[in-house]
Amino acid sequence: SVVVAPRRHMALFLFSRNAIHHPLALKFARTLATLTPGRVSYEELKQLLAKPPADMRLVDVREAHEFVAGAIPTAVNIPLGTFISDITTHESLPVLPDKSSHNIILYCLGGVRSEKACVAARGAGYANVRNYVGSWAEWSAREGASN
Repeated sequence: SVVVAPRRHMALFLFSRNAIHHPLALKFARTLATLTPGRVSYEELKQLLAKPPADMRLVDVREAHEFVAGAIPTAVNIPLGTFISDITTHESLPVLPDKSSHNIILYCLGGVRSEKACVAARGAGYANVRNYVGSWAEWSAREGASN
């Protein structure tokens, strides 16, 4: 017989470093993005990047060496530690000048660090912040980029 793990454990497994490139992880990320407010799917991000709104900011919260190895077009890099430190101490983030009107999309490698950044940004008063859960793992797999 097969034992099915509770969804919470499945999510933790699917977004672990060992499973991030597993097809099931990518499918789970896409499903989660469509069911959870504050999340962006691959398809939605592709549409936004085709005709980016003037107020959209795409922020990669991976470390600089990860960003240099490959990134989603138009993204700016603010590593998670810097992002959380600056946002929680109310430092100015020139990339995110307006807390109420900017459409901010965060991503990392697998959606975990970017979710932490989303929580910190919302806590600091940024109203329109969303997480691209599939993140670089999904983007690079679907776009044929290397990571």
